[in-house]
Amino acid sequence: AVEVIERAFAPSDLDGAALLFVAEEGVDAERAKSEARARGIPLNVVDVPSECDFYTPSIVDRAPLTIAISSEGNAPVLARLVRARIEAMLPPGFGKIAQLAGGLRQRVESLIHDGAARRRYYEALVTSPQVEAAVASSPVAGRYQAEVLLDQHANQAEAKGVVWLIGAGPGSEDLLTLRAQRLLQQADVIVHDQLVPTVVVDMGRRDAERIDVGKAKGHHSFSQAQINTLIVRLAKQGKRVARRRLPIPRRR
Repeated sequence: AVEVIERAFAPSDLDGAALLFVAEEGVDAERAKSEARARGIPLNVVDVPSECDFYTPSIVDRAPLTIAISSEGNAPVLARLVRARIEAMLPPGFGKIAQLAGGLRQRVESLIHDGAARRRYYEALVTSPQVEAAVASSPVAGRYQAEVLLDQHANQAEAKGVVWLIGAGPGSEDLLTLRAQRLLQQADVIVHDQLVPTVVVDMGRRDAERIDVGKAKGHHSFSQAQINTLIVRLAKQGKRVARRRLPIPRRR
């Protein structure tokens, strides 16, 4: 419960306080700020970032998954809009899937010894429509479906390679589809043209291998046949390959 006390500020109001929020202007506000600084109490002055010792972010809560968005006090409305977009992207049951993954960790490590293979299992777990539907039904159904998926990955003799052909459209990163972003995050190798923007290539995992095949106007360091051979070789090694390219303009 919140108790509102309408009176002038007194230094004793800060006795035992861990934080101070100041949401008004005037003599009392200045006295409160001075007293807080003298006592070493962290201070947040609403809409005045330069006077803040800390900020209160917008929170997306999918416990145990928690996402905090902060503009460091510069644009709270923008932080709320970003929060709304992330809320729309994450299913309500996403936190339950995170709990499920945590509960399976020891079993996963005992059955799948290769780190890359474990990552593939967890990626399959959090993106599986079957697991999402089962978790929404009941914890028991979710656990069962997750273990079925685990057995499939554990019994797989070797990783199966895959090639994703991802068009870059006009090339602007904000026109990239959500599916394209997800595939870039899953790729072990990103094979890209020279003109694909760096910011797009950087959407991949930090540990993913990046291969610039150098296709630009008047400069082809790799022929198309060489690129095809490269992609097939990588896929046969069990790697997930994202081929990122700009569209070929039509001649009129």
